Amino acid sequence: MLKLGTLVARTLSVALKAFDNDETVGAIVITGSERSFAGNH
Repeated sequence: MLKLGTLVARTLSVALKAFDNDETVGAIVITGSERSFAGNH
């Protein structure tokens, strides 16, 4: 399970809502650093 901090989750939520309302956005790619985005790999 991906655990995000409260600030990151809120910021991501605002950005995704803005992208959802933008017809020019066709895809969203979310990346992170090796050690902090997804564990157990």
